[in-house]
Amino acid sequence: MNEGAKRGLTARGFIEYIPGEYAWHGIDAEGYMVIHCIWVVGQHREHGYGSKLLMHCLNDAKGMNGVAVVTGRKWLPGARLFLKHRFERVDSKPPDVELFARRFSDKAPLPKFNVISRAESEKCGHGITVFKSDQCPYVDGAVKEMTEAAKQVNLPILVKDIKTCEEAQHNIHPYGTFCVLLDGKVIAYRPIGARGLLNLLSKTNSSCH
Repeated sequence: MNEGAKRGLTARGFIEYIPGEYAWHGIDAEGYMVIHCIWVVGQHREHGYGSKLLMHCLNDAKGMNGVAVVTGRKWLPGARLFLKHRFERVDSKPPDVELFARRFSDKAPLPKFNVISRAESEKCGHGITVFKSDQCPYVDGAVKEMTEAAKQVNLPILVKDIKTCEEAQHNIHPYGTFCVLLDGKVIAYRPIGARGLLNLLSKTNSSCH
């Protein structure tokens, strides 16, 4: 038990952000503070903690162009909190990834998603290819589960490490730090584990020998 738990304290949420030049997302956001993750624990939602965390980021970004964040429906932060705090949608990638920004000046250039080359994905052969970094603590466990799941269905799996923010910024998916491909096609951009991978495989036409 940690010291906080001994004193009756419980985690309510967290926020992680970094200057855009060093962001681990596939975006061009120089001069912006970029939010990697913001998360309020389920039982503590609807109490304004997300807004308080966001205000810390906005305050820390004073003197910069503004704050940017990548949103999504299934894994990344949702858009509702940012729309509430006057962020605007400035770019999007199908099927559900969007880039929001709050500029501190109308003269500030808007951030945008980087152009992604297909060259890297075209190098991926038959089977599963996982691009992963250590930026998110959920990744390692998910990769271990997916490796075991791939063995169950006799599919080869190759794991490629993303070691720098520059590599993440030009990865084959704008999420940057994680991506799963099947036969060279993106099937997931978030840590999905064994069950998630098997569910996705069942929906594809790829043969599992």
